[in-house]
Amino acid sequence: MRAGLADVNGKPHYFQGYDYNHADEADEYSVWPASDAAVELEREQWARYDELDLLLKQYRQVPDDARRLVGEVRFDAGARHRAEGVDYWFRWRPSRRDRR
Repeated sequence: MRAGLADVNGKPHYFQGYDYNHADEADEYSVWPASDAAVELEREQWARYDELDLLLKQYRQVPDDARRLVGEVRFDAGARHRAEGVDYWFRWRPSRRDRR
């Protein structure tokens, strides 16, 4: 899914599309006007995101002794988004390149 805010004819609008194609083809989106209040909240969210992203930057640097693991993801047949948790499981296994 691809979603967010966009300028449509000089006014802010929300957009949402589910059939995003990575090819150089046009995709269709649902588009609706965003209120001034919603736009301000979206801006505040991004400001906080940027602030926290900057504070976390030092912790997100890959250390020299980081392990190399292979991650395997599997999805179940349930609803994509649900209150009790995610619709997938993730398993880690050593990479051939991991020295430990």
